[in-house]
Amino acid sequence: MKRFSRPRRVVDRWFAFLTRLSSGDRFVLLLTLLILLTALVAAFYRYNAHWLTDTPSNGGVLVEGIVGTPRFVNPILAITRADSDLVSLLYSGLMRIDTNGDLVPDLAESVTISDDGTVYNVVVRPDVRFSDGTPLTANDVAYTVKQIQDPDLKSPLRGTWSEVKVEVINDHELNFVLPSNYAPFMENLTLGILPQHTWSDLSPEAFPFSNRNTDPIGSGPYTIKTITHSPDGLINAYTLVSNTYAINQPLISTIQVRFFDSELAITNALRTGAINATAALSRDDIATLPPDTFIVETYPLPRVFTVFMNQNQSTILRDQAVRQALATAIDRNQLIETVLPGGAEPTALPIPSGFYDVQSTSSLPQADIDATKQILEKGGWKDNGTGGWKKTIDGNEVTLSLKLVTTNAPYFEKTANYLKEVWQKAGIEVEVALFDQSDLVQTIIRPRDYELLLFGTDTGRSLDLYPFWHSSQREDPGLNISFFASINADADLTTFRTTTDEEKRTAALTDLLTTMDEETPAIFLYNPLALYVHTKDIATVSTKRIGKISDRFSSITDWYIESEALWPIFIHTR
Repeated sequence: MKRFSRPRRVVDRWFAFLTRLSSGDRFVLLLTLLILLTALVAAFYRYNAHWLTDTPSNGGVLVEGIVGTPRFVNPILAITRADSDLVSLLYSGLMRIDTNGDLVPDLAESVTISDDGTVYNVVVRPDVRFSDGTPLTANDVAYTVKQIQDPDLKSPLRGTWSEVKVEVINDHELNFVLPSNYAPFMENLTLGILPQHTWSDLSPEAFPFSNRNTDPIGSGPYTIKTITHSPDGLINAYTLVSNTYAINQPLISTIQVRFFDSELAITNALRTGAINATAALSRDDIATLPPDTFIVETYPLPRVFTVFMNQNQSTILRDQAVRQALATAIDRNQLIETVLPGGAEPTALPIPSGFYDVQSTSSLPQADIDATKQILEKGGWKDNGTGGWKKTIDGNEVTLSLKLVTTNAPYFEKTANYLKEVWQKAGIEVEVALFDQSDLVQTIIRPRDYELLLFGTDTGRSLDLYPFWHSSQREDPGLNISFFASINADADLTTFRTTTDEEKRTAALTDLLTTMDEETPAIFLYNPLALYVHTKDIATVSTKRIGKISDRFSSITDWYIESEALWPIFIHTR
């Protein structure tokens, strides 16, 4: 019979081997093994560090500071910064702005535009709900638009919706029917949707006074958890948490929104850590904060500070040489550095910098006082003997002297004084007159009683230039306050406003800008930047081409505070 013995264990063999070695050999062997083990551990750590990736994770608290008190946290009534910021967090629309500044579906599953551009067919996603769990349907969309169109409610959005018909096809489909094709209409579909079931019992008179305006239900990424009131009954803080019914779940689990009565109070709150983010501060305020503690993000806004030239009011301004000379004297970069350093982008066009491909800061004309004087000389203007200019116009000798009017807001006043200074260097006499904005609008702009007017245009994200430059808009309440009139420009403005064909729009805009450069009906200076300051632990995702500063939250679901280190194979794509 064959006998089998049990194999010796590997460990036993190892120790047996060691016992047969001399003490010196054992030392050398163990040292070699220790070195090898250390090298392996070091190699593992290097490999691990090389491949580990910081990955956003859920958690963290964003504490946002806002100046003011919320009153209408309601997408159809919101006007103030406090209201608009909260609407962006609590509500969602059929469309939203992505990080590239393009419109993409949000609550909508699809949007189809008819060939003539007058019918927008919208299919609402069947899986969307409000934060209370109620399904969001086409009826809620129609209800929201109906409230905007109600003249008794006085919604600030009524003008953009007044002639739009809404046809509900079924619970998840509806049509928007426009009286004529209007390319910027798609922007309207970012409107936050109200839940009909919580608002329909209110009359238009009661609607603005309901506490539902400050304790709303929406379908946005966040919902209200708690509301804190001050001793006098005013809301001083909201705590928002992730809306479990939202289409995209945010990574930052909690947002606290705190309200302050001044920029100084906001600044102090940032210093003490009471808040960690705000869009309420100017560049000067931010400069007082501790260096290297905060990140400052800039967002160009679609508003262009402009000098409008009223040729109906001034024979001097009918002279093309004068208009060109005024424009040539201005160094826009120097102007910005003087007036609001770091707070604006220069532009020599009626569209803000960075909002359309035809715009480029490299196209800015070179400022040149000598060239300004040469333009005037070629235009027939002569030295009047005192450093100024004179010319005979319509049989009368006139001195080159103009009056510039604007609002008494600080940046407008500083800009006006800068313009006066550079124009006077070229021998152009300028008087500056300042008005309260309401007085400026009612007594100066509406009756068109000015020669030079420093004011701003807000074209919106869609860059709708029609109201400001089409000849049909020259009389009040139109906004063509330069009395600009051109058959070619009118055709281009109409095309740019009505067609959805991007090639045709670009061609029309390019042609329009060429015409305006030749005619010089106004001088375009700069578009302001909105500033957002936050602590370095908050990782934001900037959105291009926003219409207002509250649009920064269009990418809020991708912001994060917490992160974890993972190997790529373990990273879950959101």
